[in-house]
Amino acid sequence: MGENETPAGLTVAEGGTLTDGQKEFINKNWRGAVDPEHASHASMADYSDLGGLTKSYINQQKLIGSDKLPLPQKDWKTEDWKSFNQKIGMPAEAKDYKLTAHEGISEADIDWFRNAVHENMLSERQASKLWDSMSTRNAGAREEFTNKNKTRLEDGYKALREEWGTNYDAMVKGTNKGLQRLDGDGRFRKFMKDSGLNKEPEMLRFANKIAQLFNEDKAPGDTRVPVPMNAQQAEAQIRKMHSDAQKDPKNHPLYNKKDPAHQDAVDKLTKLATLAGKAGV
Repeated sequence: MGENETPAGLTVAEGGTLTDGQKEFINKNWRGAVDPEHASHASMADYSDLGGLTKSYINQQKLIGSDKLPLPQKDWKTEDWKSFNQKIGMPAEAKDYKLTAHEGISEADIDWFRNAVHENMLSERQASKLWDSMSTRNAGAREEFTNKNKTRLEDGYKALREEWGTNYDAMVKGTNKGLQRLDGDGRFRKFMKDSGLNKEPEMLRFANKIAQLFNEDKAPGDTRVPVPMNAQQAEAQIRKMHSDAQKDPKNHPLYNKKDPAHQDAVDKLTKLATLAGKAGV
């Protein structure tokens, strides 16, 4: 029997069944049993047999019964987007986002992030992925900053030790004593500690210069100029500096240019000369 040849006895008696040949004929020639307009419709072009057509129809029925999402449109309003994003996983409230805890992140930061992603209508999955990526990046930045700051402080103290030389410990001790006299109630020292400025080498250098103005006990190499001071006192200080320097000219900071305190001694002598009303000493 040819492919399009009608098999004998296509009609089936009531209660009977189709033969394999009858089934094959109907399967391949289904277009002849429907309206020609439907059979020739472009949407039917891909269906070569009745089996493929019925399978496609079943799948479409399954989709019709499921919860479908409309394609976003250019003219959508806020409420349209809100409805769409809620269907793809946006929580009803900002507090409902479940975020992984990360070291160094405060509750205030977490609340801010939840509110921000909810305002922008992100789904639970989108918010969680963004949160983890952002937290990982921030952790790396914090570690890099910590390492750079540690290196900076180490280099700063190394330079300060080289500058103060063997007088370093005495200068630090003298600085602390001077600050205690200046900061009777401890407020400034507490501020320094709370802000972390007490760990800064430049702050120690600056505090030393201030404290030297008021220290009663000189540390080795201390070249401060006592204040207030009149011209007569300045002249007396100049004479004393020269006298002390002449006792050991090779090692005294005023004459020994290699001494870390040499420039301080020169600066002090210059200040004293100014107070004494002299052009130079």
